[in-house]
Amino acid sequence: MLSQDSRTIVRRSLAGDEKASDETILFLTTDGDETVASTARAERDRRGIIHDPATEVIRVVESDPDDPWGN
Repeated sequence: MLSQDSRTIVRRSLAGDEKASDETILFLTTDGDETVASTARAERDRRGIIHDPATEVIRVVESDPDDPWGN
């Protein structure tokens, strides 16, 4: 759940947490905030996690029906 927290600082902290799962780190490497993604990539590389695109996580984002811009 923390990997999808709306606060960048929470996701960035998780991305550098040595106790976070490998799956969480891989998920965060594709975060929309580059500081989160780069922190996660550094942790991925530090751990030697192999990225397998065949098991890549797909994010599903629900849009707000009341938002005229579809965000």
